[in-house]
Amino acid sequence: MADPGHGVVVFGRLESPLEVLSRENWWERACFQKFSDPVYGDLTLQMPVWRMTGAPPRVRWACRPPGYHNGYVYQKYLGWGPSHLAPLRSQGVILSDSNSFDHNAKLYLCHSSTHRRSR
Repeated sequence: MADPGHGVVVFGRLESPLEVLSRENWWERACFQKFSDPVYGDLTLQMPVWRMTGAPPRVRWACRPPGYHNGYVYQKYLGWGPSHLAPLRSQGVILSDSNSFDHNAKLYLCHSSTHRRSR
């Protein structure tokens, strides 16, 4: 066989996502996992591609909508509980629904004259 040169083109059939998911070898190699998420329901996810001995990759959750963890962040980092957040929500300073995201909402949490934006 002649020298192919600097590169070799490997030909293969292009499969649709449904065809790929129907191939048993991908499931045996744990490339995909069926997952039940409390927000999105039943999902089929691609697993991380790396493999480590003794510590197999896992998926804790698929993703969360914008604002899903806001209550936790407000409490942990600012010390703001529900009683502090209620007036801010009613004034439109923060979103009232943690599962929605509005680019026009007022997201200004610091009204102090000493607060400076970093440049």
